[in-house]
Amino acid sequence: MYFYIDCPTWIHTTAFSKWKGPLFDPEKLKNEAGKKELFQMATKYYKTTFEAIRRYDKNHLIFGDRYQAKNLLAEEVITAAMPYTDTVCFQHFAFPEKVVENLNYWYRITGLPTLVADCCHAIKNGDSGYLSHTLDGYPEMYRQIKDTPSCIGYHLCGAYPEKKVRIRGLLTENEQPHEDVVAMMKEVNFKMQKWVKES
Repeated sequence: MYFYIDCPTWIHTTAFSKWKGPLFDPEKLKNEAGKKELFQMATKYYKTTFEAIRRYDKNHLIFGDRYQAKNLLAEEVITAAMPYTDTVCFQHFAFPEKVVENLNYWYRITGLPTLVADCCHAIKNGDSGYLSHTLDGYPEMYRQIKDTPSCIGYHLCGAYPEKKVRIRGLLTENEQPHEDVVAMMKEVNFKMQKWVKES
């Protein structure tokens, strides 16, 4: 499978990219000419990337960009991507119900399968103010995306070691296993595999 860009900044900036601005001025989206310009620009990008891959590999899925769901997204960009990608992918660090709401929204627009390309299994805020991995969060995320027909998968963000941001990982900061987390995830994964086989 192929992904294009991780967290593209089509019409928004981040703390790290503010100095260069977005790829396209979001102010232009206030009129139809600007929307058309963005659509044409995005179409050229996706078509070129798609054709470059297909020139050498005609058999593997193309999952496209991994959009940041919490940031400003342009429908023109995602619509332009539709002919050149097999899914719509999102990084989405939020509560399960918000993730599902986002997947359903874009599925209604594109009709494409959706993929949670990066996420944490959080259901409550930690004392630090960050979303925290919890023992309840992982099964709850799976429970909700299992009932989301468009969703073809869920990728846990690279939270193997415990960190200040992610709070809880599969390993402590000293690289010792969190046995309770590992056991819980194994149980959930086996149940999900069983459900897939029986579906």
